[in-house]
Amino acid sequence: MNYPYGQPGYPPPAYPPQANHYPPQGFPAYPPPPRSPRSAAAIISGILAILVALITVFAAVQAFVLISDFDSSEFDYSGDILQQRVIAGVAIVLAMLWVTAAILLLNRRNGGRTLLNVLAPLELIGMGALCGPFAATWDARIAILAGAVLVALVVVLANTTSALRWVGIAPARQLQPSRQY
Repeated sequence: MNYPYGQPGYPPPAYPPQANHYPPQGFPAYPPPPRSPRSAAAIISGILAILVALITVFAAVQAFVLISDFDSSEFDYSGDILQQRVIAGVAIVLAMLWVTAAILLLNRRNGGRTLLNVLAPLELIGMGALCGPFAATWDARIAILAGAVLVALVVVLANTTSALRWVGIAPARQLQPSRQY
């Protein structure tokens, strides 16, 4: 006869203990997942790059206003006026490039970080050229120094390790399945 719980009078067979699939106490169950890179440095760098662009546009507009004041004066500043117009126009182009670099960086593109690294020395040269003739006052010198510190801060924040990892680990784009015709 078949007994479901073993033969009466005999001890049940010894089975090995059931594994509970839990690790022994004191050990982590699984290795901790890798930490996602922090985005603060890259985002702050992008926002500050937009601020640099706005300041550059403001400086270029002020240069155009000053040039129009020179046009209405009785002295001949024709060479200086043309030079300042060209520099102010280049400043407008630089401002557009700063905004482009900031948008690329905020969209986690490595080209934005590279463009910021290229634009920083150009911005410093442009600040010196645009504000150089007017740097006789302490206000202008302090403004140039603050702009240089702001540009340096943008570059340093864009090149931190966390910003590099955040830009490098962009979420994968979902590819649309091809249509079957």
